[in-house]
Amino acid sequence: MEKTLFLVRHGQGFHQTEGFVGGWTDVSLTDHGRWQAEQTAKRLADIIEGKPLLLSSDLQRAMETASPIAKRFNVDIVEMEELREIKQGIVDGMHRTKAYEMKSPKTENIMDWRPYEGAETWRELDTRIAKFVKWIEKVQEDKIIIVSHFQTLVSLIQNWIRLEEHLKPRVYFHLKNCSLSILTEEEGQRSIVCLNDLKHLDSEHEI
Repeated sequence: MEKTLFLVRHGQGFHQTEGFVGGWTDVSLTDHGRWQAEQTAKRLADIIEGKPLLLSSDLQRAMETASPIAKRFNVDIVEMEELREIKQGIVDGMHRTKAYEMKSPKTENIMDWRPYEGAETWRELDTRIAKFVKWIEKVQEDKIIIVSHFQTLVSLIQNWIRLEEHLKPRVYFHLKNCSLSILTEEEGQRSIVCLNDLKHLDSEHEI
């Protein structure tokens, strides 16, 4: 089945401007983040025909980003805990300077490194997202918008293109707030059509 995924990283959140760890902390968007979300909704409405399936992390900053998209397409938001950012454990919501002091030394196998007490390892995030991708493969809708978080979307892209495990710690993607990335599957072949597209936010990325 042909399928297109439209990946959106949430807009600018207060944790970013105030310098504290996001993770599973439930923070809202800044005013600028809300503007980014509106611009993203307009962009998606320009390139998607019909009514897509709209999935979002259940954390507030993602839901606030998904809200104008839902209004544009007149669809409901499907909230999914599976799409949350990587959990940072005891430092969730803590100022980054203090959190850095509590970080555990990196282990040889980065996939199993747990940087903080109660945090997810990359393998645990990877397992969570791999299951989500398996679910996506089975849904009937062929156009799916996914609003989520930086590291979650990195893992999603890695799993979508079937990146081998030993390469996952070595291959990363830069995804800015409210960037758009598009993934497709046609006749069994999976592609990255665009990555970290910021055309709809040109005014804040002028050189």
